[in-house]
Amino acid sequence: MAAEAKSYPVRGMTCASCAARVEAALQKVPGVTEAEVNFAAKSASVEGDASFEDLASAVKASGYELAEPGERAADREAGEREALRAARNRFVIAAILGVPVFVQGMFGVPFGDMATALGFSALLTTVLLAWPGRGFFVRAVRLALRLETNMDTLVALGAGAAWAYSMSTALPYLSGGMAAPAHHMDVPVYFESAAVIATLVLMGRFLEERARFAAGDAVRSLLKLTPEHASVRRNGEERSVPVAELQEGDEIRLRPGDAVPVDGRVTEGSASLDESVITGEPLTVRRSKGDEIAAGATVVEGSLVFRATRVGAKSSLAQTVAAVERAIGTKADAQRLADKISAVFVPCVLLAAAATFGGWLATGHTLGEAVFPALAVLLIACPCALGLATPTVVMVVSGRAAREGILVGNAAALERAGQIDVLLCDKTGTLTEGKLSVAWQRALNGAELSDERIAQLAAAERLSEHPVAKAVVRWAEAQALGARKLEAANFSSHAGRGIRAQAGGVDVAAGSASFIKEVAEGWDGLPKDLEIPPGHSVVVAAFDGKPALALGIADTLRPGAKEAVAALGASSIEVHMVTGDRESAAKKIAQDVGIPAERVHAGMQPEQKRDLVERFLKDGRRVGFVGDGINDASALASATVGFAVGSGTAIAMQAADITLKRPDIAQVLEAVRIARAARRVILQNLGWAFGYNLIAVPPAALGLLNPMWAAGAMSLSSVSVVGNALRLRGKRTHAETQTPAEPSELASVTFPVDGMNCEHCVKTVTKALQDVPGVAQAQVQLKSGQATVRYDSAKADRAALASAVRQAGFKPGEDK
Repeated sequence: MAAEAKSYPVRGMTCASCAARVEAALQKVPGVTEAEVNFAAKSASVEGDASFEDLASAVKASGYELAEPGERAADREAGEREALRAARNRFVIAAILGVPVFVQGMFGVPFGDMATALGFSALLTTVLLAWPGRGFFVRAVRLALRLETNMDTLVALGAGAAWAYSMSTALPYLSGGMAAPAHHMDVPVYFESAAVIATLVLMGRFLEERARFAAGDAVRSLLKLTPEHASVRRNGEERSVPVAELQEGDEIRLRPGDAVPVDGRVTEGSASLDESVITGEPLTVRRSKGDEIAAGATVVEGSLVFRATRVGAKSSLAQTVAAVERAIGTKADAQRLADKISAVFVPCVLLAAAATFGGWLATGHTLGEAVFPALAVLLIACPCALGLATPTVVMVVSGRAAREGILVGNAAALERAGQIDVLLCDKTGTLTEGKLSVAWQRALNGAELSDERIAQLAAAERLSEHPVAKAVVRWAEAQALGARKLEAANFSSHAGRGIRAQAGGVDVAAGSASFIKEVAEGWDGLPKDLEIPPGHSVVVAAFDGKPALALGIADTLRPGAKEAVAALGASSIEVHMVTGDRESAAKKIAQDVGIPAERVHAGMQPEQKRDLVERFLKDGRRVGFVGDGINDASALASATVGFAVGSGTAIAMQAADITLKRPDIAQVLEAVRIARAARRVILQNLGWAFGYNLIAVPPAALGLLNPMWAAGAMSLSSVSVVGNALRLRGKRTHAETQTPAEPSELASVTFPVDGMNCEHCVKTVTKALQDVPGVAQAQVQLKSGQATVRYDSAKADRAALASAVRQAGFKPGEDK
């Protein structure tokens, strides 16, 4: 198995050529199978088994520094802020030194006599280049010794040539060998060009650093979610322990306002948690004994104790951060093309500048006149914007997607996600909840079911682990709200057929119609007029040998699935259902979500799902596949883009390109929208970067562009590319674009909800009710402790509402 890619911070890079150089150095290290360096994120993604020491040594030899992975949030932010502060200081010092030189050189404002004015400009320019501008020359010399070039080479040559020519021209006047002219502007010097070139490039570096700092907000905010300390029970005492020292099995106390430091399972208490950073879901959820909680969530109300199950790099938050950093460190196909161009761009710029200089001299111009356009070409054609065009976008959208519960595996997957035109969806766990429920009920033989009878059925089924039994128990508990909880005895299970037990003094049997025929002598079976919908199975319950109830069991459609399928279709994505289930059941679900029957592929084995994906690919389609199980892994891996539902198996998520942390198909739509927006901005950035160079070089070569303005334009082009990418930070979820379906018939019910004690509880109950298919409106009030729900009676009933409230952690009461 290939080693997992790791992300390392890289320090000292100043342009795309630097990134290419570091990448080349890493790829030569023995044991490295793949390495990609992201200039915008200042990071390297390395795959292989090479040691950190070997990697760091190779990077150092290329003139840069590789930092340890997994920095603490505080350390990372401190380092980034220090880099930003240093860039700002260099710019400010350069501006203070350069403005007087610019004013004197451009507007002829003298400082004393002419010789003094020249000396003043020479001194300030020399200090500027030797102090805040020193880095350009140091890095350029190091590169030159290795016969290499980058953006610093261009700046050092441009500013250095202007300074050297000006000093050679000014020295005779400064030494007294020549009389100073009547006006200092009669002396052909370019001190102001050298000073302003360095100042404007430093300004651009500062603005780029600030923009990159803003683009990294998402990753920093994820890192900050891990607290420094946790309150741990050890040896009967509760004490504060650094999170880095937590171990699996530790019992950790959480109070209001605390962040969950590691993953675990609740052992005591109950609390409302904000899990939005994990799932993208904005409403709080109630967690109590037995529930799992994930690192990164925050306690809003209540208190609980949980046992740590995954700590350190194993926690869900650490894995989320690692996934985002891996995505940021990888390259989209468009960036690979830009990198190839950037790799040869600097030598081409040097040749173009040399040709410009030689051309001006060959046409009879003086040395001073030839220097001017050559400097402009050197500066205007720098490919820095090309290096920032794509990685900055990837950095921004990867962080944004992670905030919404969408983990992007790599930049190429993000790029491809915006291009899919066919989406194959697994049914169970993707379009449906993957959890059985009672869809309908019918009394048999004129029986009248009391709460006591339903409680007896629940007691008997409660002892079974079968999914059908669990669905019956949930239905029974929601129906008989006021009934006492009974205990069952003499339980027996008949595999694949049914169960029997004693509960409340009666013999309870529940199972298939054929099983109940054996229990109830003389029973003729289900009524002839009973129409069983496709995909539904029937459970019959008998009490003391008398059949009294038939229940229809079916899978539950995911809330919002129908709207998401319609929205995907409106986005020019053809949605198909792929399932191993029976055709009748598959077509029923497909009809409910709005997928045409001809797009239903039922009874499919794992290899058949993969073959279906490959058939679409051979037809030239770009295929997305959504799944959550082991049987989906090969199809996920074969698709253009694989979307794994986060509640699914680890194998499915490893095979996928994008992981959806909420089991919600609407997240596929959101991922596609984010990818398409990213693609648009990448194309805009690349178009601007290429177009800028193509348009600007000819005027510079013809002497129509002052080197100072060339330097400023070059810096601002990079800033504009980063700024364009930052527009993608705005959050727009799929929910904002959905139009709720009009209910066919609205019913209304009001009932008490016990257990609510704050507004977060109200939000949780409201969300749970609104998620029930068919609910048009849900209003929950804390003061009265009641919920009023308007719902489509053809799609929802009282039992579904009660079940939703119970699953949210609260107790529904009787209707009012």
